[in-house]
Amino acid sequence: MKDMMLILNYSDEFSMEIARRLRSEQIHTKIVDAAATAEQIREIAPKGIILSGEAKGMQGVLDTGILELGIPVLALGHASHLLLRELGGVCAGVAISEKKAMVEYGESALFAGLSSGERYIEEAQIMMLPSDVQMTASAAGCTIAYEHTQNKQYGIQFELERNDPESSAILTAFVRDVCGCEAWWTLDAVCEDAQGRLCEAAARGGNAVCAVSGGVDSTVAALLTHKVFGSRMTAILVDNGLMREGEAAAVRALFEELGIPLCVADRSQEVLH
Repeated sequence: MKDMMLILNYSDEFSMEIARRLRSEQIHTKIVDAAATAEQIREIAPKGIILSGEAKGMQGVLDTGILELGIPVLALGHASHLLLRELGGVCAGVAISEKKAMVEYGESALFAGLSSGERYIEEAQIMMLPSDVQMTASAAGCTIAYEHTQNKQYGIQFELERNDPESSAILTAFVRDVCGCEAWWTLDAVCEDAQGRLCEAAARGGNAVCAVSGGVDSTVAALLTHKVFGSRMTAILVDNGLMREGEAAAVRALFEELGIPLCVADRSQEVLH
């Protein structure tokens, strides 16, 4: 299996932002529910795990077995409090709330090349670190980031903001320098990987059915499937009566042009009446 990063989703907004940023750097990234178990993650076998939490107001749980997999972990926002608790530390109330503060970066693989500077902190709590966990960034006398260096487990209290060069540098350092994740997720590589999986399925025999909507995603999926399965593949479009006028006919014409068999099922009366 090729290298990939896994995001445990404690916040839809920030998980999507992290995934978008990593994918733009050609890093294969997958988002899963925060309730994922250690066994499920073991089967996925990511190069690293990012716990994506909001800056405040988040509740969640973390399967402690994840920390025993030997996979590097980066916890952001309130997810850093979950990680700290599992490492034996304690959060003891809010220290910084909705204001700018001077962040001082210490020695850490995550902050190599970063200079101390002011940034907005929505919320940071007082952290009591266990003896084997080190503070790696601070603001106003408060621990902002920490790490268990030996286990490659990192926590940062602020979430990674959009259009923030420091955030991108931190993500890159974790993904490439700490996790050793290879950047391979290009358009050509994704198509090659998808076609390889389809070839494995086709070799087992049988026919393929591909549901399409006429949009780009399903049309590309149908095209890739048809290249592998050939005459053993049929695309199906369900006209539910809610499509744009003439859209079903346009999709039919497109698939005829592509040489892909298409079955159009008219279910508009069932939906509209």
